[in-house]
Amino acid sequence: MNKALASIMLLLPMGWNALPAQTSWTLQECINHALQHNPEVVQASITREQSQNNFEQSKWNQWPDLGFSSGQFLQNGRSIDRFTNTFTQTRIYSNNVGLQSNAVLFAGRQLHYATQQMRYAFLASADDEKAVNNNISLRVANLYLQALQAKELLLTAEQNRNSAAQQLERMQKMYMAGSVAESQVLTLQAQLSTEQVSVVVAGNQAEQSLAGLRAMLLLPFGADFDVIAPNLPVGSEKPEDYHPDSIFQIAQQNRPEIASAHNKVLSATYNLKGSHAGRYPSINAGVNLTTLYSENAKSITNTRIIGTRPIGFVNGTNEVVETVDLAYTLQTIPFGKQYRENLGQSAGMQISWSIFGKRSVDIRIQQARLTLQSAQIQEAAIRYQLYTDIVNAYTGFRQAYLRYAANADALNFQDLNMSNLEKRFSAGQANSTELQVARSARFSAASSLIQSKYERIFRRMILDFYSGTPIHLNP
Repeated sequence: MNKALASIMLLLPMGWNALPAQTSWTLQECINHALQHNPEVVQASITREQSQNNFEQSKWNQWPDLGFSSGQFLQNGRSIDRFTNTFTQTRIYSNNVGLQSNAVLFAGRQLHYATQQMRYAFLASADDEKAVNNNISLRVANLYLQALQAKELLLTAEQNRNSAAQQLERMQKMYMAGSVAESQVLTLQAQLSTEQVSVVVAGNQAEQSLAGLRAMLLLPFGADFDVIAPNLPVGSEKPEDYHPDSIFQIAQQNRPEIASAHNKVLSATYNLKGSHAGRYPSINAGVNLTTLYSENAKSITNTRIIGTRPIGFVNGTNEVVETVDLAYTLQTIPFGKQYRENLGQSAGMQISWSIFGKRSVDIRIQQARLTLQSAQIQEAAIRYQLYTDIVNAYTGFRQAYLRYAANADALNFQDLNMSNLEKRFSAGQANSTELQVARSARFSAASSLIQSKYERIFRRMILDFYSGTPIHLNP
């Protein structure tokens, strides 16, 4: 199992162990936690580190290398004694040591272009990591607002149910006094049951919203978790305060996905330059420093005559010609002296130039040119998508703004209608059915207002985010 996979598998325990003691979280706490433990964020960080390592390696590739080699050898068998010129059965130990260095003197600037390619690829990966962080932050903010909305809808449903219960209690007292018919009491009891169902539905939706946010944060399913509901005004911003073209101009300067796309174009540009440089010859230089030691390298320390032996006759006289037999005292040359005396150096240069490489350079250039074109198209597509997203966010904010204003007026009228019907009902001028219809209409208007409120807040948050404002909730 590789290190990255192990890190991903440890995300859940990390999330659990990092769970703060409090059960109610702010939006910023949720965002911070997600940015530390979300798998997409962790993967983006790993990718960025890998790209950084590639960039560092490309810089070091421009330096000469330096290698060390050493060998220990054993020779066992017949060899010629260089002093007696006879075969001997010996076992010889030897050792050699070497240093080698090679450097690229010229390669059409391929190493330089490769470094620049890796540099912009690293910058692009860093921007991609920022883009992932931004996307995670927006997703957390959306889920957080959905949870707040669900809690507020639940509160409205509970208030509506409590109002129906109070109305039923008053109706039961009036029935006991004989001022209303039993049918009106039964009608309100049925209405109360309906309102209780609405509370259960709203409670389930609230729990589901919290469960979705909890899952996004990789928190344990059974952990106590809730969101802090701040005093959240809709804000005074109007659609006229925003203009998509102006926001787009700002976003092009600070959005990481735009910077990433541009850096990928630059990386592809240097890749193309490096491909063209493959047409040039390459010149390399190298130096070597070697020495060796052998037990068979010996020096004579003493010589003595041990006898004579005939080696031939003199022509004419047949006089015997003799030579002396010598005995040698030998000693292996010391290790340090052999290393000094056997020291050898070499240096050289080599030029290589591919005359026919089966069109590999031409095809590489074509591939690099297509990669550059693809990166340029992708950059244009990302800019287009950013502009589309900003326009959609602006349109969504404007629609939510208008819906919120309309729903606020509708709720105001429903409150007036509800108040009037309650007075008429108390005076016996309206029946329970009319009151039930009015209460349902008022609850529907309140729910619509809450939904448009949070839609307006989130759409405005997106526009502010594109304008460079960090994600936050107004106090």
